[in-house]
Amino acid sequence: MIRYASVDTARQAAAWWGGQGPSVRHLSDSGNSEFSFQHSGTRSILRLTDPSFRTRDQLEAETDFLLHLVDAGIRVGGPLQSSNGRLVEEVRGTEGVFLVTVFTWAPGVVVDETSPFWTRELLLEWGRTLAKIHDAASTYRPRVSGRRWSWDQEVWMAQATTLIPVDDSDSRNELHRVLEHLQQLPKSSTTFGLVHGDLGPQNFRLEPETGRITVFDFGNCCYHWFLSDLATSLTVLSGSSHRERLREWLLQGYESVRPFEAPPERSLDWLIRLRVLYVYLSRLYKFGLDPSPEEREILDRLRSRVHRRTGW
Repeated sequence: MIRYASVDTARQAAAWWGGQGPSVRHLSDSGNSEFSFQHSGTRSILRLTDPSFRTRDQLEAETDFLLHLVDAGIRVGGPLQSSNGRLVEEVRGTEGVFLVTVFTWAPGVVVDETSPFWTRELLLEWGRTLAKIHDAASTYRPRVSGRRWSWDQEVWMAQATTLIPVDDSDSRNELHRVLEHLQQLPKSSTTFGLVHGDLGPQNFRLEPETGRITVFDFGNCCYHWFLSDLATSLTVLSGSSHRERLREWLLQGYESVRPFEAPPERSLDWLIRLRVLYVYLSRLYKFGLDPSPEEREILDRLRSRVHRRTGW
């Protein structure tokens, strides 16, 4: 199980960046504990990570990739050095030891399908931004000793056969089918590299005045097919009554920057199926052996999606 940090521990950590303790505000607990805080009149994101979940080397590799994206002119929440000149610090709280990273605050507003900014222009910009990240990733050469993992080394993917309940043969069969098919996808510097891993509206903000978005939360970035980022984005759009139109705009924006080497439809379908499995496995891992009634309901819903065996 992943450990999460308290506000008191976060206040200790914020001090490495000159943070004002009373300004620390809890945002969420998922793979990490995330907080916002003020330092020198600036708002930033403070992230505390259980080192049994992500290692120091992996976090240093993440920050190195983000600096590469910043150098490429891509709008991302970039990492900030502590007062010691480090991008990753360590803090010990009552809950144990955590690794600490800080990122610039993404300007703008959160958008979703109910927003007046949920428009063709937003979907085009979303697609263009993904393509720019992938273009930069194709030229990325790590400058640190640490390395991000490959998608199939993610803890809940590596433990998939253990995590799936013994009586859930349908999910096991779907996992086998998807993994078998993905072995056939080509890997090259133009098709496979570091991806964001979770680029939906929850992980970017829009500046309405400029129409530009800033991407943040690269905590799941890993080596994967670049199309997997599009598959993840498409799963966000799949429940919309305007899904076909939204898909067309997203792919159109992407291809305007990074043309597809081959028709992507079939590969996207299999990568969407992988994403559905990924989310189900991640919740099995997070909820543990004794999920609450609410968590069981979430697992039942996710399991039913896996059993449908459908892509887009």
